[in-house]
Amino acid sequence: MQKAKFCPVSEKVSEGMSLQDLRQLIKGHWHLSTLEILKSLGASNFNRLYDISGLNPKTLTAVLRDLVGMGLVKRQVVSQHPLAVSYSITEKGIGIVSLDCPFITSSI
Repeated sequence: MQKAKFCPVSEKVSEGMSLQDLRQLIKGHWHLSTLEILKSLGASNFNRLYDISGLNPKTLTAVLRDLVGMGLVKRQVVSQHPLAVSYSITEKGIGIVSLDCPFITSSI
């Protein structure tokens, strides 16, 4: 008899992601889309993410702030003059995107 395959959400909670952060991530479908984009692009600046995602700047800014706050995306200031910021997905973010969990990936 084959064992049932369960969604590994509890593993993510036990790895330090709070249940509230996980709910926010699942609820905000732009969050997962942005993680997918960053996973495929690697490090990217805001304008490139804006062009590819199709989000308005206010929404993209809010999504990036949430993802940085959850530790799924790293924000790095590259230069001060002119100001240049780079965003990249973290190992924790890659783990979330690669979850084999139907109710998470269905919102992408």
